[in-house]
Amino acid sequence: MPYFVVYNVDTTIYANVGDKERFKSVAAAKAAITRAMKNGWIHDRNDVAIAEEVEFHNNIEKQVERKNLMSGKKYMEAINTPCFLSPSRESYWSM
Repeated sequence: MPYFVVYNVDTTIYANVGDKERFKSVAAAKAAITRAMKNGWIHDRNDVAIAEEVEFHNNIEKQVERKNLMSGKKYMEAINTPCFLSPSRESYWSM
């Protein structure tokens, strides 16, 4: 069963549409965008888009260069990588 994500078109960062990052259907994602617009979290509907989660991660999501906190080596990772999964963050090394 595919899941869908709502993301900012310019940055490819997950859009702030409430407490969920992924939705079971396009209709649920559209409803979340509507609620976010009513709450003022999104100002323009054209700033966000909906994509299937796998397609988003494989072809749309931008990569950023980060520096490993322990080794100092630079590497590339997805822009939406949570802090606790990123070797560039202290929370990754303190668990």
